[in-house]
Amino acid sequence: MWTRFNINISRFALILSLAICFSLCGDKLLAQKSKAAPYPYDALTFKENVHDFGKFSEKDGPKSCSFEFVNEREVPVKISKVSSFCSCTTVKWPKKAIKPGKTGKVVVTYRNDEGPKPFDKQLKVYYEGNADFEILRVRGRVTKAPARGKAAASNSRKKK
Repeated sequence: MWTRFNINISRFALILSLAICFSLCGDKLLAQKSKAAPYPYDALTFKENVHDFGKFSEKDGPKSCSFEFVNEREVPVKISKVSSFCSCTTVKWPKKAIKPGKTGKVVVTYRNDEGPKPFDKQLKVYYEGNADFEILRVRGRVTKAPARGKAAASNSRKKK
């Protein structure tokens, strides 16, 4: 019985000492952990996170836009990847680390090959050494191309 009592007191003492230690030193432990992650979530500041192409025709072909950013951190930041969940968008970004105070851009191209419909595509920008990401979006509305050729001419005559 005394053995079981001693084990319970030992566990309680260990838990109590850990709780006291963490309450006294917890801030220092957490601060050290944050230094280990060199690229915080907001490592790059984007001028805009959403680009709206507005209305355009399906015959207009691919549409591109640039998301400009600046590295406001004191360390170089490297974009490890930019992922898109749709094959209708392609992305280009700087492959080298962006030095503190320098700017760059992520170029997104919407292929415009899915026919007339509205779209709203999300992209995730990942930084090297960090699991967090920044979200960019492109959106717009693709309209049907006007009919051309003999069929269009015959349709316009029938309407008159």
